Amino acid sequence: MHTYSRRQFLRKGRYSERGRIYSVTIVSQGREPFFEDWLTGRAIVRALRHAEADGARTWCWTLMPDHLHWLMELQGGDLSTTVARLKSRSTVWFN
Repeated sequence: MHTYSRRQFLRKGRYSERGRIYSVTIVSQGREPFFEDWLTGRAIVRALRHAEADGARTWCWTLMPDHLHWLMELQGGDLSTTVARLKSRSTVWFN
C-alpha cells in the first residue's frame, strides 16, 4: 500500500475537462504577503489577463496578500498546464 501526502492525494484525483468551471487557489511560497505591494499584485493581474490565450476564461478573481482565488472556465488545454503557465508568467513579471 502506498502512503500519499495530502498534496499527492489531491493531485492524483484531479481531473480537467473543457467547458467546466474551476475554483483555483494559488498560495505564495511560504505564505509570504508578496501581493500587499501594488506592483507585485499588478503582475498577477497581468498574468490573469493573458491566461485566456492559454485556454482559460476568467469569471472572477480575488487577490489577497498571500494568495489568489480564481474562478475560471477551461476552454482549451488542461487545468494543470493552464495554472502552471499562469504561475510561471506571473513569477517572471514579478521578478
